[in-house]
Amino acid sequence: MGRSHLSPASDKKNLIIILADALRYDHVNEEITPNIMRIARKGEFYTEAWSPNTCTIKSMPYLLSASYEYDSENSLPVTLSKHGYFSCLINTNPSVKTRFSEGWGEVNDFYYEASVRSIRVHLERIINKYFLHRMRSVGKGVFNQAISSFKLAFLHASLSVRPFSGRKFPYTPADEMLKFALTKIDQQPYFLWIHLMDPHGPYYPRNKGYSKQFLDKYYNLFIDVAQKKARSRVSPEQHQVLKQLYKENVMEMDEAIGQFYDQLNNNTVLFLLSDHGEAFGEEGHYIHPANTFIPALHHVPLIIAHHGRTGINEQPMQLHSFPQFVYDVLQCTR
Repeated sequence: MGRSHLSPASDKKNLIIILADALRYDHVNEEITPNIMRIARKGEFYTEAWSPNTCTIKSMPYLLSASYEYDSENSLPVTLSKHGYFSCLINTNPSVKTRFSEGWGEVNDFYYEASVRSIRVHLERIINKYFLHRMRSVGKGVFNQAISSFKLAFLHASLSVRPFSGRKFPYTPADEMLKFALTKIDQQPYFLWIHLMDPHGPYYPRNKGYSKQFLDKYYNLFIDVAQKKARSRVSPEQHQVLKQLYKENVMEMDEAIGQFYDQLNNNTVLFLLSDHGEAFGEEGHYIHPANTFIPALHHVPLIIAHHGRTGINEQPMQLHSFPQFVYDVLQCTR
């Protein structure tokens, strides 16, 4: 695609990039994500998009600045701000807040609003469960168990949860995030990066009537798997439940994305993609370990709407140079 300088502000396309953290390519279909597929039919669906890496902290530097380490001075928000864009990060991922918030005109973080409360709750719960209980036993490896337990406690503390309908709920859900995003589209032209966490574990679907006890059980299993403590102990039944909970989280996110999309006009270019997938036993993996280049983790959806093209695009798309791809779509020079 040829490139040229952007036209005056009144003629610029607005830009929204929705990143659905840990969204598997094979879960973008008519059954699970009918609203995303509706957007895809109105735009261009890349069926061979491949993420730079298989975890957020290693994929995001490429997605934001096309570099191994995040380069804020040459990033999407800084470059587009030089072309008159208002850049706004709307986020509920703790790693994004701590590592990739430089360079934005405005940062709105929905993770840290709940983190102080959650740290105390989780540390009490996990230290009691994993530390005090294990330290009652005496024998070889007790010290290493203690260190591992403290690491696990801090992992729990970092996974912020917030009250929702009487039970814990991780992160801020897509419907709240996207409603807030609609309050940021008055400044023209705008560039919003909306980082959703609904597909990311722990999986807490809200609308299926699961009990707190049931969800907590699989929350604990998710954390054990994340710490590589339970991979060999995930039963076939647990495996299916984890997959179902993940699917239901994706479905809830899809509904929110559909409602959000209906509020946009054709002057807004919309990207929808993921930074990596999620593994459910493929080659022995669960969650999304870094540098694990298997299709379940490396193959991601990429959809673009309102940019003048429609249809299925089977061209292989390596997302290491994602910013340049965005500039080309906007017909913008760096």
